[in-house]
Amino acid sequence: MKNGWRSPEEKRPFSVWGVDRGICGTCVDGVGRLEVIREDGEVVPAKIVAHTFAVDLHVIPPAEELPDSVPVDDRITAAWAHLDRAREAVRPLRVRVYDTGGEVLHEGPLLAED
Repeated sequence: MKNGWRSPEEKRPFSVWGVDRGICGTCVDGVGRLEVIREDGEVVPAKIVAHTFAVDLHVIPPAEELPDSVPVDDRITAAWAHLDRAREAVRPLRVRVYDTGGEVLHEGPLLAED
């Protein structure tokens, strides 16, 4: 996932870390509000704490629990497949990021283009 697991870039004042159990990531100093916009126009606000954000928005059902008898390699393959499905499900989502004064810092796709 582009922009994952690193600091936000200058042109995007946020970075997405995870999308499988809600959406989470980091944001730069000065971000006061971050909103995720669904395809239908619904706006879902993020909670921002200590330069991190989280959005309670589950885009796919939780991963299926596999029995302990399933080989480790199959468990890993299933986990990666679940993450791939989650990334595809969030591709249509957009984001709007505001500074602490309410001015828009960034508006565009949630995930950076590959």
